[in-house]
Amino acid sequence: MFLKTALVTGLVAATMVEGTLPPAEASETKPSRVVLRDGAGDVWVSTPDSSDPTKTSFPAADVTRAVARHARYAVRVRMRFVDLRRSGYQELAAHIETPRLDHYGYGAYVYSQPGQRRGWAELYDENYSDDQPIRCDGLRHRFNYDKNLVTLRIPRRCLGRPQWVKVTIGNNMTVNSSLENERYYSDNPHNHQPWSETGTRRLYRR
Repeated sequence: MFLKTALVTGLVAATMVEGTLPPAEASETKPSRVVLRDGAGDVWVSTPDSSDPTKTSFPAADVTRAVARHARYAVRVRMRFVDLRRSGYQELAAHIETPRLDHYGYGAYVYSQPGQRRGWAELYDENYSDDQPIRCDGLRHRFNYDKNLVTLRIPRRCLGRPQWVKVTIGNNMTVNSSLENERYYSDNPHNHQPWSETGTRRLYRR
C-alpha cells in the first residue's frame, strides 16, 4: 500500500545512518516513552497523477498527538486524530528500529476498510522482500472512533527483545469516490510533512 511503500523506501537509509550513532546517548537519561504533539491542519493530499503532495485540511487523517512507549513486554503506540471516521481505506504504520546494525527494522501496520472497520494488524520484517507478514501472537490494535484514537501493541519477543527501539509513526487514508478522483491523505506526528524519515530517540524498556 501507499504508506507502507513510502516508509520502507524512506526509512531504510535513515535506519542505517541512525544505527551508527555513538554510544553517548546511552549515558543520558534513558527514556521509555515519548509524546509527539502535532498541530491540526497539516495533512497532505496527492493523486495518482500528481508528482508532489499539497497541504490541505482533512480532519479524518489529521494526527494531533501520538505516544510511543517501550514497555516491559511490548512496544505500544497511540495516535489521536482530529476526527477519526469510518470511511475510506485507512493505514497506520509504526516503523521500529532496533540495535541490530545489519537490520532494517520492523514495520507494524494497522488497516481499516469498508466492511472491516474493526481493522486488522500485520507485522513485517523489513529485511525480507517477500512482502509477507511474520507471525506475531499478541499483536493487537484498536480503533476507537468515539475517542478519535487508534492503539497498537507489538510484543517485544516479535522484535527480538531489543534493549532499545526507535519508532517512526505515520498514517495514510485513501478515498475512492471514483478511480479518476482517488485521493491519498497523509500525515505524521513528527513534523509537518507527509511522512518522516527520522523517528523518536532511543526508547529503553521499562
